[in-house]
Amino acid sequence: MLLLRADTTQGIPLVAGQLCFPNAWCLEEKLGKSFLAIHQEVPLFAERIGRSSYLLLERLKVGRPVWRLNWAIKNIPRLNLTPRYAHEVAQAQRDLTPDAIGERCLLRVERQALTRLPRTQDILFIIHTYQEPIAAIAQNGQQARTLLGVLQTTPPEVLQYKGIAPFAPMLIEYLLDQL
Repeated sequence: MLLLRADTTQGIPLVAGQLCFPNAWCLEEKLGKSFLAIHQEVPLFAERIGRSSYLLLERLKVGRPVWRLNWAIKNIPRLNLTPRYAHEVAQAQRDLTPDAIGERCLLRVERQALTRLPRTQDILFIIHTYQEPIAAIAQNGQQARTLLGVLQTTPPEVLQYKGIAPFAPMLIEYLLDQL
């Protein structure tokens, strides 16, 4: 649960929060930063969805929450993935094999909801994290094809940012074998 201040002169800064299951970031590094500054390291964010995302926040109405999904593929089941656990992620990546990738890798989906608070006009940002082994997704042909298509069409810089690039070819091969 995060709180964004409804201050457009400051770029809608992140001012408070409790983050249980971060995905490769930590709250301390983002506190006080504007919405756009928080996302500046995300490849293609500024040029593709930065402005429209900011306008969505700016125009969010009380009583009209919005939600979105954010996805990643992780090679360890840990929900808390602050940067201090990067060594575990790196080790798990080195241990991936074609035979084990379906069981070891998980599709991680964050359901993110944004709600404008009536009294302060600030924005409450809630994140609920779900994980599912890729092997379970591969059992459903349509889901496997969808994930395969996403992996094959995601820009390389985004795969790199999400930490998927080092094992993407092995994962794509696994999914192809399951179809």
